[in-house]
Amino acid sequence: MSARRAASAAIAGIAAALIALAAPAQAAALRPYVRAGWTAGPLRMTDFNSATQDGAPFYAVAGLTSSFADVGVAAGPTASAGLWLTRSVRAGATWSHQQTARQHSMYAPGRVSFDDHLEFAITEIGGELAVRFERLAGLTLAATLASGRARFERDFSGRDLAAPAELQLDVGARKTGLTYGLAVGLDQTNSRGLAGWVMAGVRIRDMGRMPLGGTSNDGTATTAAWGKTPWMDYTTLFLAAGTGFDRHP
Repeated sequence: MSARRAASAAIAGIAAALIALAAPAQAAALRPYVRAGWTAGPLRMTDFNSATQDGAPFYAVAGLTSSFADVGVAAGPTASAGLWLTRSVRAGATWSHQQTARQHSMYAPGRVSFDDHLEFAITEIGGELAVRFERLAGLTLAATLASGRARFERDFSGRDLAAPAELQLDVGARKTGLTYGLAVGLDQTNSRGLAGWVMAGVRIRDMGRMPLGGTSNDGTATTAAWGKTPWMDYTTLFLAAGTGFDRHP
């Protein structure tokens, strides 16, 4: 079973549990809620990391100065708003944005040098279903389904000092796809309606190969550049925390 299908099955299971929890005995007037906070987690990017770092051991053995780090942790704001359907179940709209940047470089005196600036970002707009167990310190289970718009930017500048020759690339990629999320954490509201929350979970955001376009310059002329990125997987294990507000009946 693929990761996407597994996530869909898990989300369906949570949705069924939420429906069961939203029994008539728990029915209450609809109440609005809002949540806002910050989320962070490492992007998977296994294939991209491999594609950009295959030469790193060779450079080290050759005594060249180089820097090739994994894509790493992306961070950014997150927010949701909607209605408490019962005392325990809420549903609403979600928005989140995460981004990160990396700088790859190499320098060999008198031979070659380059700087490769890479940026990664993803924005998600979708919906959530969550159930909160107030008697268990606000233990909360949540599932999300969203449209994710992934972005990749590359600004490369390199020089072959022995030739001499140079190359500059300014390219970018965009792609939109469905994303899935599951999370567990604590969500508590005081008597004034002020809420505090912390959640941990997974967001499955595999975008595959993304169409790439931009310009290339060899020092004398600028031409169009296009192609496809390596496999881009924005999936993350994340930690998020923040505050919010619940309107009391």
